[in-house]
Amino acid sequence: MFEKKIRHMNDLTIWLTYHNDKQIQEFGLKETDTIRLFKSNDVSIAGDNINHLNRFYSELTTMYYVWKNRMEDAFYHPIKALGMVNKGMFLYFVQS
Repeated sequence: MFEKKIRHMNDLTIWLTYHNDKQIQEFGLKETDTIRLFKSNDVSIAGDNINHLNRFYSELTTMYYVWKNRMEDAFYHPIKALGMVNKGMFLYFVQS
C-alpha cells in the first residue's frame, strides 16, 4: 500500500488532534520530535485552517491544516504522504 516503508522515526510525524486543554493533562500529551499537538478548535492558529468548522469536520481540520501549511515546510521534513486513521476510517494522500 505504501510506496516506501518508514525506515527511521525521523521519517514519521504524528499530528495528534485534541479539543480541550484538559486533555493534555488527562492523557499526558506532549510534543516530541515525532509527535505534534494540534488544537483543532482553536480559531487563533495562524496559517490556512478551517478550525472554525471543527464541530462539523472534527479531526479533518488537523489534516487540512497540515496539508495547507506543513507539506512543504523546511523546518519539518517534506511530507510525501499524509494519512489519518479514525474509528476504522483510513485516508491516505500521496503528494505528487
